[in-house]
Amino acid sequence: MSWLERNASFFHGDPLEEINRFVRAAGVDRSLNEFSGVFGVRRFIIHFSRTNGVTKVTEIESVRLSHGGGPPPPDPERQAVKVVEQCLERLYMNMAVGPVWQEGAIGFVRDVDNNCSIAPFFDEDKHLLLLNKLPLPDEGHPLEDPEYRKVVAMMESQIDTVWARTSAMSPEWDVWDIQNGKLRLIFGSPDFPTEVWRREVKVLGTFDLGRQIWAWEVDSPLFSENVYRWEYFFSSWEGAMELSVLTTARLNANWLFVSEVEGGEVALFAAVWGD
Repeated sequence: MSWLERNASFFHGDPLEEINRFVRAAGVDRSLNEFSGVFGVRRFIIHFSRTNGVTKVTEIESVRLSHGGGPPPPDPERQAVKVVEQCLERLYMNMAVGPVWQEGAIGFVRDVDNNCSIAPFFDEDKHLLLLNKLPLPDEGHPLEDPEYRKVVAMMESQIDTVWARTSAMSPEWDVWDIQNGKLRLIFGSPDFPTEVWRREVKVLGTFDLGRQIWAWEVDSPLFSENVYRWEYFFSSWEGAMELSVLTTARLNANWLFVSEVEGGEVALFAAVWGD
């Protein structure tokens, strides 16, 4: 007899719908999404069990996908997995008065647009959950694409050079503007500036700090890799910086200009030529 059959009397409607309500009420779905990082295609199974009255994650089962992604990002300090465990403990307590369990597994799949699906199984039913039976996302995330990761690795020294130049630039200008492919940096009052810099510039894109979305602001793709053909996509700040510095290096520009716009809600990224 399966766990679902043993606990059939506790369900008054569709058992799967009721289990998913328990999962959502405990925040397990949200914690798994956060566990998966800000962006990236994910496909894994998280195994858990009750040990000494506490719910613990015992294994993360996953394989890397051909188009990038699959496993959750590294969590060496177990901070993200601890949040998942707290939610699983809440799930256990919520279900303890009815369809109780001692162990389980949840299949988690997330696509490139961060749409998630979950499949929870408990006790003896957990063996029905197989990684190769979970659906495959149609496409990978552009920042995890193997071709893109290869370019990042190949240009490590050029990236380091742009990082160094960018870090060395003084952020103390008072006013800036970009017009006709020129960046103007004004030090002091715009009416009585102490210094004015003019540099050749190319705007690359913007990063929405709230929604965590990168958007290209170019007329056509700058290079051939998939990441340059997307109009916009989810990203972290670190992902946006890496992409921008890499692109600056590939354009043979000297440093990366970054500044907040739209009241500080959006960051503008631009490649700059000249020291």
